[in-house]
Amino acid sequence: MADFNEAVKKSLIIEAGYWDDPRGGPTKYGITEPTLAEAKRRGIVPADRTTKDLTPGEAAAIYKVLFWDVVKGDFFSSQAVAEELFDTAINCGPGTAVKCAQRALQFLGEMLTADGALGAITYKHIEKWCQKNPEALFRAMNGEQYIYYKSIKGITFPAGWMKRIQDYN
Repeated sequence: MADFNEAVKKSLIIEAGYWDDPRGGPTKYGITEPTLAEAKRRGIVPADRTTKDLTPGEAAAIYKVLFWDVVKGDFFSSQAVAEELFDTAINCGPGTAVKCAQRALQFLGEMLTADGALGAITYKHIEKWCQKNPEALFRAMNGEQYIYYKSIKGITFPAGWMKRIQDYN
């Protein structure tokens, strides 16, 4: 089964740094103010923590609960597919990550609804492809991520987001 510790190493490198983007606001390790507020509410990080002061360990704890666990990363037999779902969840949100996976599965011939919910049917189809041809699913998911990026009006970092698709594997 996929290993969060392996996945988080890559994510911390990809998401490193602090910036205050006019559209997204203060962000560090890909953690935005709303995500940090949710992490505080759940007790994942101290209530007085600011985005700028997040540590890699705190970011990893947030990633685990709010992204990896939500996309059920531990339960997939392909590390690459689990990491792609996880990385897309961090960058686009878990619901969008699941929709990208569902649309990729539709492209690969599976019959399911792209509703953004990782229920039993979606899980079954993802795992089927993790065993059958994880590379095909991984590449189709990247394609759907690209399509999603293209739909964003006024995207701030298009070259950086394309690099994410090209380099992540």
